[in-house]
Amino acid sequence: LDGLSSAEKIADRLSELELKACALTDHGTLSGLISFYKKLKSKSISPILGCEFYICEQDPTIKNDENKKLSHLCVLAKKDAGWSSLVKACSVSNSVDNFYRKPRLDLKTLSSIADGNFIVFSGHPGSDLGNCLFTDLNEAYRAETYEIAKSLVHKDWEKRATDLAYKYADLFGKENFFLEIQLIDSENIPATKIISKALRHIAKKHGFKTVATPDAHYARKEDAIDQRVLLACSMKKTLTETSVKLKTRLDY
Repeated sequence: LDGLSSAEKIADRLSELELKACALTDHGTLSGLISFYKKLKSKSISPILGCEFYICEQDPTIKNDENKKLSHLCVLAKKDAGWSSLVKACSVSNSVDNFYRKPRLDLKTLSSIADGNFIVFSGHPGSDLGNCLFTDLNEAYRAETYEIAKSLVHKDWEKRATDLAYKYADLFGKENFFLEIQLIDSENIPATKIISKALRHIAKKHGFKTVATPDAHYARKEDAIDQRVLLACSMKKTLTETSVKLKTRLDY
């Protein structure tokens, strides 16, 4: 109840925009990838297969309130070996031992399955690299101005983010890891401007690659209201309440 677009709508929109490739990274599932792959191939567009995994801090077999908080990590498959690893990772995240409210993995388990076959990027709101920059996540993402969001930046933001970036690089390979720059909703969430500025600084200083991403949940502008209805259902809120709630929602 988060993404609205069908594979056919995505493929049609990509053709209109004359885009040559597209990735699909649904939350915790690969169920949309086969139709996505076929539709894009039928229009001579390169499909990139991926998943936005739910990541817990401790071993996923630990099921308690201390280990229920989840962040997101986007993963893309590299060639056939990457696809096999992606299927295995998704299966493991949905296993009886690991599933707890959501299909989930910890970074160590995910990296052991990756075996160098994943492209990984982090930095959007709700990811570890986005979250670690602030003293109060809810207040930072709720902030209505850049100045208010800036006042909530952690005093040790650079060390925290740099250490975490190197952790990802060590786990997945520096050549496979990108710092994610996402500004598509910067007018509504000024904190994204701070995240992007901070991550660009770290990338330049330490030689990390960056990638610009959209938080795309539907193919066309006129689909926005239907997608908002889906979110309202997901959060069990009215449409008016949903507009307010989105300001504090960390699992985009």
